[in-house]
Amino acid sequence: MATEERNRRLSQGMAPRILVVDDEPRLVSALATLLLSYGYHVTEAHGGKHACDLIDTLRFDLALLDLRMPEVDGFAVMAHLANQQPECGTVVISGESSFTSVSRALRRGALDYIRKPFDPEELVATVKNVVGKQSLLKAHEDIQGRLEKSEALHRYIVNSSPDIVFMLDAHGRFCFINSKVESLLGYKPAELCERHFRHILDDRDVTKGIYALNAPDVSADNPRTIEIRLKTRGSRQATRHFEITAFPIDPQNWTHSSYTRGGGSGQNASYYGTARDVTERKEAEAFINFQAYHDLLTRLPNRACSKTAWNWPLPMHAAQTRSLR
Repeated sequence: MATEERNRRLSQGMAPRILVVDDEPRLVSALATLLLSYGYHVTEAHGGKHACDLIDTLRFDLALLDLRMPEVDGFAVMAHLANQQPECGTVVISGESSFTSVSRALRRGALDYIRKPFDPEELVATVKNVVGKQSLLKAHEDIQGRLEKSEALHRYIVNSSPDIVFMLDAHGRFCFINSKVESLLGYKPAELCERHFRHILDDRDVTKGIYALNAPDVSADNPRTIEIRLKTRGSRQATRHFEITAFPIDPQNWTHSSYTRGGGSGQNASYYGTARDVTERKEAEAFINFQAYHDLLTRLPNRACSKTAWNWPLPMHAAQTRSLR
């Protein structure tokens, strides 16, 4: 929650909160006055122990601290800050100029190192640069978080879909198919990937399926929807009826993810489609049709069926014979 609040303040251009730590009160006061004049929100800490107490109770975006302080030195403050507020940046302002001290401070996470006595303009420029970089990093993290949430929602929708969701490459081979195919047709998603979609088409509908996919007028704004029969795994005779909607896509306009349950990542996809099982509807239509034109006891065609057949167009000589009667 604290990180989100910090990101919100930075994104809205609110003044960053800076903690100034030194055991010399006059230096702390001078630094605070300088930074306040540039619009920063400044909190003064006189010594390392005071700084640790403030870190436990307040939130900061940046800490400016000295290394050589009695009781609790700058390295201890950096360690405490990293433990309590890892998102807070650190800039060291110290009279220590040895390579060992500078290297140690940078290894501990310091973003920059300013040697005493410092130039006020250099210090302000350094603070501005560090705060700006942190703002960009936090904005990037926020965008990444939004993308991850969006991808998570997309994965949930795809995985929870009652329909088969699939993608085909330019050659008609599956490059992604969700796990719903296993419960509806018995195929594992992984075994279908890189296989041509005709592998699961009923032999009677292969030509129909290929023609529909290659139709010149099919687009994302004008998708093609057809009813087609798909084979279940393990039997060439067992088929189910599906209503398939598919259209071409531009791979450059979307990002693929390998985290969605199913087979394949969707890389190189050229077609997107869904397949809805309509077997029960087709069976119900066939049963209603049978009831309308057959006797339920004898299962023979009834008078309605005969009348329908009689009303079909007749050959010329038969029609003439009928008119003579």
